[in-house]
Amino acid sequence: MAIQVTEHEAAHKAELQIERDEVSRLKAELKKAHDQNAEMEKAAAEEKKRQESEAQKLKELLEKSETSATSTQKELDALNAKARTWMSELTKINFEMASKFPRSSFLSDIKMYTDMGLNPV
Repeated sequence: MAIQVTEHEAAHKAELQIERDEVSRLKAELKKAHDQNAEMEKAAAEEKKRQESEAQKLKELLEKSETSATSTQKELDALNAKARTWMSELTKINFEMASKFPRSSFLSDIKMYTDMGLNPV
């Protein structure tokens, strides 16, 4: 009977050790999973921060481009206004010149070229 109790205790101790080993293994797996999860969360946070930074840079670039486009459009509008003013003045001069010098076609040639969208110069 003492041998049976000893064998029973030995078997129980072996089972207990197997259970402890399994608990240790599961704890190690759990720690590894937590560590991997923490690494993935850190990587995700870094990626999110990088994307937000990139988005901010693109937003600033877009705003800069829009400002530049607006400025360029204003400059173009001002140049077109000057061109219309000069064309009006040149047309008046051409009319005056045509009445004084019937053979003067220089300014009418310029107007013809500009009306066609060509640069007479």
